[in-house]
Amino acid sequence: MIDFKQIFDNYQATRQKTWEFDRKLTVGASEAFACIRKTGFSKRAEEFGYEEDPGHTDNWGAAERGNLIEDHWVVPAMNQELPDGVGYLYAGEDQKTFVSGLNSATPDGLVCDVPNDCLKLYGIDDIESDCFLLEIKSVDPRINLTTEKEIHHGQTQIQLALIRELTEFKPMYGVILYIDASFLDDINVFPIKYNKNAMNAAKMRANKVYNAESLEELEPEGKNSGECKFCSFTHACAKVSKKLSLPEAILKSISQFLTPFMT
Repeated sequence: MIDFKQIFDNYQATRQKTWEFDRKLTVGASEAFACIRKTGFSKRAEEFGYEEDPGHTDNWGAAERGNLIEDHWVVPAMNQELPDGVGYLYAGEDQKTFVSGLNSATPDGLVCDVPNDCLKLYGIDDIESDCFLLEIKSVDPRINLTTEKEIHHGQTQIQLALIRELTEFKPMYGVILYIDASFLDDINVFPIKYNKNAMNAAKMRANKVYNAESLEELEPEGKNSGECKFCSFTHACAKVSKKLSLPEAILKSISQFLTPFMT
């Protein structure tokens, strides 16, 4: 019998990206401001004796949709249609992962040798550099974007920081390009200005992930962000939460509430 779903599942399994380093050793830019307990499980579950949910399978459709739009639409368009003399680095097959300490990032590209008013159409009169970072996202057509998603903002900040730290380029702006997955001509553009405080926060969170003596120390932030439905460690997370006594849980909640006001 022919199982069409299995055909595509099997084909996708042969198309997995390979990485030059063990991704469990760093917190990637897309993970830095995601649920910190989920990140902890993805990096250290085996160390603490936890396993993924029985029968869990990752839904690969959205990720592969993004790869297709990036590889076969955005990158070729940028390479062909950028003005003469403008460079497009770290994109497509030349994509590069930057690693600093416990943090890493894999930008979708760096547009360089551009005039400082190149983003004037999007409200930026001066990009304060000769280059800007590009982050490509495909989005569900049902979404209504009035600004960039917070997690994508954070991801872009880390990419900017690591390119500034590890290369000769010093971009002050990143551009998040949202491409509608159904109507490819529906494009939203959000410029992001570099803020060094975001990278400082990302470093603190990465240190917390790798220095925690138990996963109970990592807050289950996915309950508020809605990430639980995509997490492969929901059963293990529930076990971890039950290990906290009621007084400990109350004190933890109070501490999290007061922290922003303690300066």
